[in-house]
Amino acid sequence: MFRSTWLWTASDPAYGSVNGEDSLPDLAVGRLPASSPEQAESLVAKLVAFEQDGFDPSAGAVLVADNPDRAGNFESDADDIASGPLAGYPTEKIYLGRLGTEPTRSAILGAFDRGASLMSYVGHGGITIWATENVLLSDDLAKLSPQARQPLLFTMNCLNGYFFAPAFDSLAEALVKAPDKGAIAALSPSGLSLDAPAHLYHTALVAQVVSGQHARLGDAILAAQNDYANTGAFPELLRVYNLLGDPAMRVR
Repeated sequence: MFRSTWLWTASDPAYGSVNGEDSLPDLAVGRLPASSPEQAESLVAKLVAFEQDGFDPSAGAVLVADNPDRAGNFESDADDIASGPLAGYPTEKIYLGRLGTEPTRSAILGAFDRGASLMSYVGHGGITIWATENVLLSDDLAKLSPQARQPLLFTMNCLNGYFFAPAFDSLAEALVKAPDKGAIAALSPSGLSLDAPAHLYHTALVAQVVSGQHARLGDAILAAQNDYANTGAFPELLRVYNLLGDPAMRVR
């Protein structure tokens, strides 16, 4: 536990920050959020099945963006990712401000069902929701179809990775724990986030994951964390975003 600028929350990356007094992790840390042996077995089985086919960025990415407002231009953030690190990759854009609530929800569920390799959500959020309009809820997972390949998920919002509530799962947890569907891993915040620094971090994460330079997910995340630290932006962000998934998962 640590006291962030706005609230007390939990940080797994802090376990990996063993060299010096900075917040930059020196070891890749991830969490399989199981609360029973049966859930642990299910999470491992999901990882094993995923690695039989492997991670393939060319299978397509999905960028979901909230309505732009004073907190940030989330559509512009997603456009930057599409034209930057994802340039040359097939990328679907799902923008709430252009589609409306129900079409956005349907498009998100459809993207999960098609088995994208990478999915990001940029915008407002809570422990169990995306956007004030609730375009994705934990209850929506029951509507998803089983897929052989699930996306690696980045949720650049607030609280979606609040993994330490004993009575319920955060949305990121629920997506990772869903057998044969949802997400294979999620990098999500356990606390509050800020759009501008989160966009820098998001850009570094996507760039490192699709670079082909890293054999394991944890190696890509460590490189992205270093890239972000070098920007000098809001160091606290590195403690707030946790990996729900296996850092040893192969991405090359």
